[in-house]
Amino acid sequence: METVNERIDQIVEEFVDLDAREKLELLLDFANRLPPLSADYLAKKENEDRRVHECQTSVFLWPEITDGLMHLVAEVAEEAPTVKGFVAILSEAVASRPQNEAQELPDDLLEKMGLADVLGMLRSRGLRAIVSRVRRELVEVVEPLAVHLGHQLQGPRVVDEQEARLPPGVPHKGHQEPVVLLPHLLLTPGHEDALAPKPLAPKADPPNHRAPATPPATALGLGMAPRRVAHASRGGDAPSQAVTGSVSEALRLGCSAIGFTIYPGSNAAFDMIGQFQEMATEAKALGLAVVLWSYPRGGGLSKPGETALDIAAYAAHMAALLGAHIIKVKPPTDHLEQDLARSVYESVGVDRATLAERTRHIMQASFAGRRIVVFSGGAAKDRAGLLEEIRGLRDGGANGSIIGRNTFQRPREEALNLLSEIIGIYKSTPL
Repeated sequence: METVNERIDQIVEEFVDLDAREKLELLLDFANRLPPLSADYLAKKENEDRRVHECQTSVFLWPEITDGLMHLVAEVAEEAPTVKGFVAILSEAVASRPQNEAQELPDDLLEKMGLADVLGMLRSRGLRAIVSRVRRELVEVVEPLAVHLGHQLQGPRVVDEQEARLPPGVPHKGHQEPVVLLPHLLLTPGHEDALAPKPLAPKADPPNHRAPATPPATALGLGMAPRRVAHASRGGDAPSQAVTGSVSEALRLGCSAIGFTIYPGSNAAFDMIGQFQEMATEAKALGLAVVLWSYPRGGGLSKPGETALDIAAYAAHMAALLGAHIIKVKPPTDHLEQDLARSVYESVGVDRATLAERTRHIMQASFAGRRIVVFSGGAAKDRAGLLEEIRGLRDGGANGSIIGRNTFQRPREEALNLLSEIIGIYKSTPL
């Protein structure tokens, strides 16, 4: 059987000459090889903290040694097939290999496979944490029968951090006698009293520890249910979303794009943005467009502030900066939420009296009209009010509207006629 290093080299060779799309497709193939958790490990999952908290994706790992051979049991959230594929590669690389080969898992595996640029910074950081966790725990695990006691010595001795990284049974070059490394205890052979298990104190969260991100919504033509959660790292009420699909599901269903929602202003906004970046990178590499709903809410925003001109422009601009191909925002009002923004808008004379003027400002904020921007239909309106709004959006340069309740809450024939009239407005020449 080939060594861990030899198997890693084989896998790297499979990836190295592929383009970005082909690399992700191969990861999806590996993802299908990772078996589901057995009932025993599902029970362990409930009682043990085996999640890799450095990774935004939900990843649970059990690196184990049986009869001196390594095994990696894992569970990865279905909405992250690239992460699942990478974990499957690690599992396959170490499966039934001797423990002393754990050190062969390279820190730069992502770079070797050419995945670092494809997956993006945040996801790559999480995958590096997974490699580090697997290697560290496989090196540290010691089976009871693998501990061999020799001649009598005075007792345990203190070792430095560098020596503590040695795998079990490997003597440090600076000492005459061999040293045996246990998971949480170093001792010299022969000191049997020290072999009794010691309870471990629970690990405290580091100073700036952030709770695992609550993922936002990913839409594949499916509904999205907004929810409000308590955000541990920043406190307060944090509007967020729930994932309803994955990039791999989008491909399977023949979709042309994925849809995603963020709430600028929410205390959970940074978590949503990070999750969006990961999934958007994956989608773009597979040739899918990315649609981003950018709806300000939460935090210190007032209700009128959610559609204020300065806030709506910020939401559209953030969506453009995040790399969305299509941006969806709400029609802006003439309200200005922030005092500083008001002084700037008034000093430079930003027109905001009409919807057309406000829409034009939103288009300017979206890379000067270099992104497709569509506007929500909003609350139910009478026919005349809706068509007036559509004309204002058109005159301001909007690329279109997404109309929901203003049509499906009407009789079928009326709705179809209304949609035809809306299409006609957008096809006509602006005033």
